[in-house]
Amino acid sequence: LPGLWTRARSIEGIAGAAGIGLGAAVVFLLVDVTILQNIGTYSHRWLAIGGGSNWWYHPVWWMVGTFIPWMGAWLLANRTARSGQPSAPAAYGVAIACTIIVAIIAVVVGVPGAGWNLATFGLGFLLGVALATVLSALGSRRG
Repeated sequence: LPGLWTRARSIEGIAGAAGIGLGAAVVFLLVDVTILQNIGTYSHRWLAIGGGSNWWYHPVWWMVGTFIPWMGAWLLANRTARSGQPSAPAAYGVAIACTIIVAIIAVVVGVPGAGWNLATFGLGFLLGVALATVLSALGSRRG
Protein backbone atom coordinates (compact mmCIF):
# COMPACT_ATOMS: atom_id res chain seq x y z
CA LEU A 1 0.00 0.00 0.00
CA PRO A 2 2.69 2.61 0.72
CA GLY A 3 4.05 2.09 -2.79
CA LEU A 4 0.60 2.69 -4.24
CA TRP A 5 0.01 5.71 -2.01
CA THR A 6 3.27 7.37 -3.05
CA ARG A 7 2.84 6.33 -6.69
CA ALA A 8 6.30 4.75 -6.62
CA ARG A 9 7.75 5.38 -10.06
CA SER A 10 10.98 7.09 -9.08
CA ILE A 11 13.36 7.12 -6.15
CA GLU A 12 11.28 9.77 -4.35
CA GLY A 13 8.17 7.58 -4.34
CA ILE A 14 10.17 4.53 -3.30
CA ALA A 15 11.82 6.43 -0.43
CA GLY A 16 8.43 7.87 0.54
CA ALA A 17 7.00 4.36 0.81
CA ALA A 18 9.89 3.32 3.08
CA GLY A 19 9.26 6.44 5.19
CA ILE A 20 5.59 5.54 5.55
CA GLY A 21 6.63 2.06 6.69
CA LEU A 22 9.03 3.52 9.24
CA GLY A 23 6.32 5.84 10.55
CA ALA A 24 3.90 2.92 10.85
CA ALA A 25 6.52 0.88 12.74
CA VAL A 26 7.10 3.76 15.19
CA VAL A 27 3.36 4.15 15.79
CA PHE A 28 3.00 0.39 16.36
CA LEU A 29 5.89 0.37 18.82
CA LEU A 30 4.38 3.26 20.78
CA VAL A 31 1.04 1.44 20.98
CA ASP A 32 2.82 -1.81 21.83
CA VAL A 33 4.88 -0.39 24.68
CA THR A 34 2.23 1.89 26.16
CA ILE A 35 -0.92 -0.22 25.77
CA LEU A 36 -0.57 -3.77 24.44
CA GLN A 37 2.15 -4.95 26.81
CA ASN A 38 0.50 -3.34 29.83
CA ILE A 39 -2.95 -4.90 29.35
CA GLY A 40 -1.52 -8.39 28.85
CA THR A 41 -2.50 -8.81 25.19
CA TYR A 42 0.25 -11.39 24.72
CA SER A 43 2.93 -13.11 26.74
CA HIS A 44 6.08 -11.27 27.68
CA ARG A 45 8.34 -13.76 25.93
CA TRP A 46 10.05 -10.96 23.98
CA LEU A 47 10.85 -9.20 27.24
CA ALA A 48 12.19 -12.44 28.70
CA ILE A 49 14.38 -13.14 25.68
CA GLY A 50 15.78 -9.61 25.82
CA GLY A 51 16.49 -9.74 29.55
CA GLY A 52 13.53 -7.51 30.48
CA SER A 53 14.23 -4.82 27.88
CA ASN A 54 12.09 -3.80 24.90
CA TRP A 55 14.98 -2.09 23.16
CA TRP A 56 16.55 -5.17 21.67
CA TYR A 57 13.65 -5.89 19.32
CA HIS A 58 12.60 -2.32 18.47
CA PRO A 59 15.36 -1.93 15.84
CA VAL A 60 14.19 -5.20 14.28
CA TRP A 61 10.65 -3.79 13.95
CA TRP A 62 12.03 -0.55 12.49
CA MET A 63 14.10 -2.45 9.93
CA VAL A 64 11.33 -4.84 8.89
CA GLY A 65 8.73 -2.05 8.90
CA THR A 66 10.88 -0.09 6.48
CA PHE A 67 12.24 -2.99 4.40
CA ILE A 68 8.90 -4.48 3.33
CA PRO A 69 7.38 -1.20 2.00
CA TRP A 70 10.72 -0.29 0.41
CA MET A 71 10.92 -3.58 -1.49
CA GLY A 72 7.22 -3.38 -2.34
CA ALA A 73 7.69 0.09 -3.82
CA TRP A 74 10.63 -1.17 -5.89
CA LEU A 75 8.47 -4.06 -7.11
CA LEU A 76 5.71 -1.66 -8.17
CA ALA A 77 8.18 0.75 -9.80
CA ASN A 78 9.78 -2.10 -11.75
CA ARG A 79 6.39 -3.46 -12.85
CA THR A 80 5.32 0.03 -13.92
CA ALA A 81 8.53 0.50 -15.93
CA ARG A 82 7.91 -2.82 -17.65
CA SER A 83 4.17 -2.69 -18.36
CA GLY A 84 3.18 0.94 -17.77
CA GLN A 85 0.74 -0.05 -15.02
CA PRO A 86 1.47 -0.95 -11.37
CA SER A 87 -0.02 -4.27 -10.31
CA ALA A 88 0.26 -5.11 -6.61
CA PRO A 89 -1.36 -8.59 -6.93
CA ALA A 90 1.04 -9.61 -9.70
CA ALA A 91 4.06 -8.20 -7.85
CA TYR A 92 3.25 -9.91 -4.59
CA GLY A 93 2.23 -13.11 -6.34
CA VAL A 94 5.84 -13.39 -7.50
CA ALA A 95 7.05 -12.48 -3.98
CA ILE A 96 4.91 -15.23 -2.40
CA ALA A 97 6.11 -17.77 -4.98
CA CYS A 98 9.73 -16.82 -4.18
CA THR A 99 8.93 -17.08 -0.47
CA ILE A 100 7.54 -20.60 -0.84
CA ILE A 101 10.62 -21.66 -2.80
CA VAL A 102 12.95 -20.13 -0.18
CA ALA A 103 11.04 -21.82 2.67
CA ILE A 104 11.13 -25.22 0.96
CA ILE A 105 14.86 -24.90 0.29
CA ALA A 106 15.48 -23.87 3.93
CA VAL A 107 13.61 -26.91 5.25
CA VAL A 108 15.11 -29.39 2.78
CA VAL A 109 18.68 -28.13 3.25
CA GLY A 110 18.25 -28.18 7.03
CA VAL A 111 18.70 -24.55 8.00
CA PRO A 112 18.70 -24.51 11.83
CA GLY A 113 15.22 -23.67 13.13
CA ALA A 114 13.55 -24.03 9.72
CA GLY A 115 10.44 -26.19 9.65
CA TRP A 116 7.05 -26.46 8.03
CA ASN A 117 5.66 -23.56 10.06
CA LEU A 118 4.63 -19.92 9.89
CA ALA A 119 7.93 -18.68 11.33
CA THR A 120 9.89 -20.16 8.43
CA PHE A 121 7.42 -18.65 5.96
CA GLY A 122 7.61 -15.26 7.71
CA LEU A 123 11.39 -15.13 7.64
CA GLY A 124 11.41 -16.55 4.12
CA PHE A 125 9.20 -13.65 3.03
CA LEU A 126 12.01 -11.18 3.73
CA LEU A 127 14.27 -13.04 1.31
CA GLY A 128 11.39 -13.83 -1.05
CA VAL A 129 10.38 -10.20 -1.50
CA ALA A 130 14.03 -9.24 -2.10
CA LEU A 131 14.36 -11.98 -4.75
CA ALA A 132 11.09 -10.91 -6.37
CA THR A 133 12.41 -7.35 -6.53
CA VAL A 134 15.61 -8.49 -8.24
CA LEU A 135 13.59 -10.61 -10.68
CA SER A 136 11.24 -7.72 -11.42
CA ALA A 137 14.19 -5.50 -12.33
CA LEU A 138 15.47 -7.92 -14.98
CA GLY A 139 14.56 -6.70 -18.43
CA SER A 140 12.93 -3.44 -17.27
CA ARG A 141 13.41 -0.31 -19.24
CA ARG A 142 14.66 2.64 -17.22
CA GLY A 143 14.22 6.15 -18.49
